[in-house]
Amino acid sequence: MRYQLVIFDFDGTLADSFPFFLESLDTLAQAHRFNRYDPADFDRIRSYDTRQLLRYFDIPLWKIPRVAHHFQRLMAHGGHTIHPFEGVPAMLETLHQAGIQLALVTSNSLENVECILGQSARYLDHVECNAPLLGKSSRLKQVVAHCNVSPDATICIGDELRDIQAARKTGIACGAVSWGYASPEALRRAGPDYLFERLDAITYTLVSHPTTELA
Repeated sequence: MRYQLVIFDFDGTLADSFPFFLESLDTLAQAHRFNRYDPADFDRIRSYDTRQLLRYFDIPLWKIPRVAHHFQRLMAHGGHTIHPFEGVPAMLETLHQAGIQLALVTSNSLENVECILGQSARYLDHVECNAPLLGKSSRLKQVVAHCNVSPDATICIGDELRDIQAARKTGIACGAVSWGYASPEALRRAGPDYLFERLDAITYTLVSHPTTELA
């Protein structure tokens, strides 16, 4: 088995929360006094990395924790409208049954993760919540050490450019999913080890054909 540990991102990777995020932007912008989102910019901002997004919205670094915490609260109240992507529970179960350790690193809260994943959360061996927006690599390193797995046997799977960047900085493989926040084109340009365009491609690659390269 090539990978013994899979570290997932949450929002946009396992949870279909992007529509809720877009709906929440006006509330967040008004409360924290940053630029409003223009739907005409949808395709453009999906090609941005985190720092470009912060410049687009004109959010200073010191405001990030406040905005993130506010979004967590909004999701806690409206999270009943957010669900895992179709096939996520079966995928997590299949990976778990294959003997692969599963972990989660997210900037979201444990309450929201457990609410949205429901019973499927039991397949996660380790969960790191409230990860800093610009410091995900430190949490990835903590998970690798906690799970006692070699970096060479670890893969991080996410939907944003920062997931790829954090995996590279940590020295682990990275897989990108095309159904989340960043556009497939932007992800492809970033050069992940794998680009998953379907959810079942994750189990196909990691369990059935662990030497397959999809990027």
